[in-house]
Amino acid sequence: MSVFLLAMVSTAAGQTIYVDASATGANDGSSWGNAYKYLQDALTVAGSGDEIRVAEGVYKPDEDTANPTGTGDRTATFHLKNGVAIYGGFGGDSILSGDLNGDDGWNFANNSENSYHVVTGNGTKSTAVLDGFTITAGNADGSDPHNNGGGMYCESGSPTLANCTFSENSANGGGGMHNLDSSPSVTNCTFSENSAINNGGGMHNKKSHPTVTNCTFSENSAINNGGGIYNNNSHPNITNCTFRENSAKSGGGMRNSEDSSPTVTNCTFRENSAEDGGGMRNSYYSGPTVTNCTFSENSAEDGGGMRNAKHSSPNVINCILWGGWNKISNSENSTITVSYSDVQGGWPGIGNIDAAPLFADADLRLSAGSPCIDAGDNSAVLVATDLDGNQRIVNGIVDMGAYENADYIADYLIVDDFEDYNDYPPYRIFDTWIDGWGVPTNGSTVGYLDPPFAEQSIVHGGSQSMPYFYENNFKYSEATMTLIWPRDWTEEGVGVLSLWFYGDASNAAEPMYVALNGSAVVYHDNPNAALIDTWTEWTIDLQEFAAQGVNLANVNTISIGFGDKNNLQAGGSGLVFFDDIRLY
Repeated sequence: MSVFLLAMVSTAAGQTIYVDASATGANDGSSWGNAYKYLQDALTVAGSGDEIRVAEGVYKPDEDTANPTGTGDRTATFHLKNGVAIYGGFGGDSILSGDLNGDDGWNFANNSENSYHVVTGNGTKSTAVLDGFTITAGNADGSDPHNNGGGMYCESGSPTLANCTFSENSANGGGGMHNLDSSPSVTNCTFSENSAINNGGGMHNKKSHPTVTNCTFSENSAINNGGGIYNNNSHPNITNCTFRENSAKSGGGMRNSEDSSPTVTNCTFRENSAEDGGGMRNSYYSGPTVTNCTFSENSAEDGGGMRNAKHSSPNVINCILWGGWNKISNSENSTITVSYSDVQGGWPGIGNIDAAPLFADADLRLSAGSPCIDAGDNSAVLVATDLDGNQRIVNGIVDMGAYENADYIADYLIVDDFEDYNDYPPYRIFDTWIDGWGVPTNGSTVGYLDPPFAEQSIVHGGSQSMPYFYENNFKYSEATMTLIWPRDWTEEGVGVLSLWFYGDASNAAEPMYVALNGSAVVYHDNPNAALIDTWTEWTIDLQEFAAQGVNLANVNTISIGFGDKNNLQAGGSGLVFFDDIRLY
């Protein structure tokens, strides 16, 4: 489905303003054809309740209509506004770049003229929204406050950030993001290859309380403290995050200092490195609560997994610390409490074990037979799901580590349960299920024209299903999903494809089918299936696809269709809902 049609829908509370760097119309922001070319122009006119939609392109903070080639002003920034939501990703990557001269080289070369802060959120509330952007090439190398937050600087603000990537920004502190007296919400974001001369390669929090959820911190670096995150007198809530290959002198993955007490839940710390505290370093009266986290293959001269010093008092529960150098180092009047955890080499505490966790993969999930399964403390569980989004407690007792063991979660593999889609690119339902929009002979349309695009009332399981419109007058209808996982439809002994559908008696009777890899097709044995107005399960023996030449160990695509693409004829239309596509 075209994002350009969807973008015609305005928010109820205000106007929708369009930005497209390649627009050639009136450039007044009234439509995609007449979009502003510069994001700064849209921000200037936007008021509370407005929504700004930004197309693919590179946008620089010193450029606007009056200055199309830029001013070179390093203090220029995209400042978020209360009540204004800015959404990127329409048609491709929307990039906010601080490379004012457009000449950056490898490893931060030629960045001396770059913006100090590509984005700022000072004084904002949660109604200031930035969603779907890449923020890159900020360089905060000036004097205070222009020495912190190359990608984003936030002072006394609480903006909402989602689905963003902070990459290749640099600063004295907080290469990717710096928060001072702030409480932003940061969800589904990636911080990668950012650098800090002092503290916080990915993120630096000072006197701040951010909520950081479903984020990845990878390959960030700090010369001193906190390659991934540095917390100074801060108390962030960090849930379902991954810290991988970050580096610093102290606290490769995370450094907590000056009375910081973050809550860290369902996180993995893997292959981070430092002189002390490869995974995490705690000092100066800091007391993090670390629950259901996995530390593996982190390295340091002192405390490969965790180093605690100077009166720190972390509480570690339901965790795994295994692989790499010495796992826990505790000194200088620090007291660590470890319980119901698997620590290589052992550690005193109730419920602790010293046994190989039997990781199933590089992401540190547990394999069948792991001693960490059903070995945790249920009373310590803080969230209902694990790092994969699966149920946190199954089989009665929580597992140690960031993931529940998949063998206990269900006796099926999920192809698509439609629960992860939202109303913003690239996570809309039609971004994954490619329909017939723009294809003259394909009459399928997935999702509604107005948000919410997924169905949220007629559902089989969970909270969403897929609305599928078909129109088969001398057309066929087919929507296709390219699989990422599972592609091996032989694993775990599965042999049956199951999907649930819900039609309507007013629908036209069109034959319904499922196709794999674009060629192997199985039709429903009831030619009137689309008229069934109750949730109905359709099961297909996978051997029906194998008999048509599909390699079940490498399934690339799954399609749902109506009609016969090889025999177009007069037909009708209808709406069918689909949910819970699984392999048993």
